[in-house]
Amino acid sequence: MKGTAIPIYEMFDGSKTKLKIPVYQRNYDWKVPNCQQLFDDLVDMVKEDRDTHFFGSIVEIGGDYSSKLQIIDGQQRLTTVYLLILAMVKLLEDGQIEAEDPDLVAEEIEEDYLICRHVKDRENIDHYKFADCKIKLNTVPIQ
Repeated sequence: MKGTAIPIYEMFDGSKTKLKIPVYQRNYDWKVPNCQQLFDDLVDMVKEDRDTHFFGSIVEIGGDYSSKLQIIDGQQRLTTVYLLILAMVKLLEDGQIEAEDPDLVAEEIEEDYLICRHVKDRENIDHYKFADCKIKLNTVPIQ
């Protein structure tokens, strides 16, 4: 097995690759303190003007003909990052936050990092948002 360090945004790079969390993996179980720690780490990274943050190991298997990467380890972190990106898009759309870079718009972030670009039917993109999202999650009822 060979490990390679890559920026996490490359996992959400807008390519045809989809991330799949196999059914045998545990349900999403991060609580507020786990998410808060990750968010605080990211805020510290920006405040300290660091270019990178170590997210921990993410183990995936892939290489099949469907371009799906199965996430074996790191699904909690990837899912949380996905949810943070989704929240950022929503806040940008609602005008609750403003990007420092005027070229950074919610729609581009959503298309580049949350939705697979190979969807050809751009006029009906809303129909595909859940069917062609970058990461597939199993829903579980809230207790």
